[in-house]
Amino acid sequence: VSDYDAVTEINLNSKSLTTDFTNVLSKFNNLSNLYLRDNAIPFLEIPSVNKSKIIELEIDRNNLSNLDASNCINLTRLLCYTNNLTGLNLTNCNSLEHLAFYSNAINSIDVVGFVDLNFINGNFNNLTFVDLSGLVNLTSISFLYNSLTSILINDCVNATLINLSYNNLTS
Repeated sequence: VSDYDAVTEINLNSKSLTTDFTNVLSKFNNLSNLYLRDNAIPFLEIPSVNKSKIIELEIDRNNLSNLDASNCINLTRLLCYTNNLTGLNLTNCNSLEHLAFYSNAINSIDVVGFVDLNFINGNFNNLTFVDLSGLVNLTSISFLYNSLTSILINDCVNATLINLSYNNLTS
């Protein structure tokens, strides 16, 4: 690549990647879409130079144990399902519209204040409580096969799909 600033999208899906290439990503100052699905990546740090520009991140079906997407202020779509995630930091990702993090080992998720969120799928995790207060734009909510005892969904007035099967809900 002769002009790193001209690159806005990188697609390395299904390339058998097994290493962290954060240093390489930091060269792409205008990266908005990053697609790394179906690899074996154990670690990914989103470089600070990319955090304000990244819009779509698809890192599903890898070997990640933690993902820090904090301060990705323009991130609208995050697919990080089928990893080994125990932690997912979404601090200041308030533009998020679509979030799929199913088939991991996450025990807590904080999406309060994500008013643009319209789709969330956290199936097959270790969640015991989820707060979706104030998320009036959510249309699809799915948290089946968790350990939920409580979920706050009173404000989700536009939801057309709510799947909470196979949990321990008491309220």
